[in-house]
Amino acid sequence: MGHPLRNLTYLTEVPLDYIDANDVYLVYTDLFYDLVGSDAPAVKQAAVRLEDVGPESNPKDLRRVAQDDVDEWKDRLDAGRSVMEHAGLGEPTIFETPHYGGSVNSYVAMAQEYDARYEQGDYYAGILTGQPSEAGKSYSQQFPFTMSDIYGGTVYPENLGNITEGEQNNHAARTPEFLVSRANANLTVRESTELLLPPIPGH
Repeated sequence: MGHPLRNLTYLTEVPLDYIDANDVYLVYTDLFYDLVGSDAPAVKQAAVRLEDVGPESNPKDLRRVAQDDVDEWKDRLDAGRSVMEHAGLGEPTIFETPHYGGSVNSYVAMAQEYDARYEQGDYYAGILTGQPSEAGKSYSQQFPFTMSDIYGGTVYPENLGNITEGEQNNHAARTPEFLVSRANANLTVRESTELLLPPIPGH
């Protein structure tokens, strides 16, 4: 007969409070596989997202760097897709919510219209209970791996940030070396996905 506490995992802090890309929550996230008995193999993925792309962006540069009704949101998403196709940029299959902020209905519509989202998502108080959500009570959540969220969509995490030469949006400057350190920390998780936002020429 084994020891009655052999499966005990003891945490000395709250790892999911004040989550940061380099925080101890990464260790807890990987331990969670063992807590639920998952035998998922280790898979390391990475992606690059082009940000701040507008009508004046040079396509050559881009290639080189290589609470509304759901139906209304779907119409708006379709219109945005048509603009991309008309500009000769192909049919987009992944969506990023502007500033990561959307309503419950907009996220549901995105899940129906696009294969995935690239971002930190907003999740609202009461959503698990089926009660109406309150716009002012949301929590932005980042993940170290690709996941399926409560809105029914696949989410690729925005978890590394972007390179900035100076302070921006109340964030300190981020050097390439700093982003590499974040990426290395994310490798703690056995199914990690890392997303890099490179600078666009001219921005």
